[in-house]
Amino acid sequence: MIPKVRSDPTLDGFMLASARGPQVWAWKEGSHIHAAAEPPATGHGDAAALLVEAIRDAYGEAAGDSAERELGEITRRGRSLPSTVVRRLIESAEAAFSLLQGATYGLRLRYSAVTSGAGFRACCESLGIDPRALPFERRRAIDAEVQKRLAAVPSPSSEAVAECLRDVLAQPLH
Repeated sequence: MIPKVRSDPTLDGFMLASARGPQVWAWKEGSHIHAAAEPPATGHGDAAALLVEAIRDAYGEAAGDSAERELGEITRRGRSLPSTVVRRLIESAEAAFSLLQGATYGLRLRYSAVTSGAGFRACCESLGIDPRALPFERRRAIDAEVQKRLAAVPSPSSEAVAECLRDVLAQPLH
């Protein structure tokens, strides 16, 4: 089985190693995490902790915490991980992330300045701004700023998006 290519090279390494053998070893060189189906010649690190770190880096704190809980007591610290566990944890993190992306996509569309979503129009009206009077470039900049501010919030509520949008709309033009 050839695993699909991910946008995260560290998780790709874990998936490729899991496809090549029954166990996955991991180690760190500098800030880079390596994974292989065979133990490295110079020793290895805690595969469980390094996999959790890679998941956390790729998908956020909540995904890393979930992977850590799921690992629980099935691993011995400082050892390799079964390939099936590696694949399951990465696929679980990806699935959860995809669900969150889908849930927040509709919310972000609703508050998009570029698409003039209903939430965007309501926020403009609450501030006395005519949404039709905003030029396209300003709308694009508004969406980019809202996205930047909400990037650290994995699943923002409608209220949080509206509050952020109102704050951005209230900022003077640069």
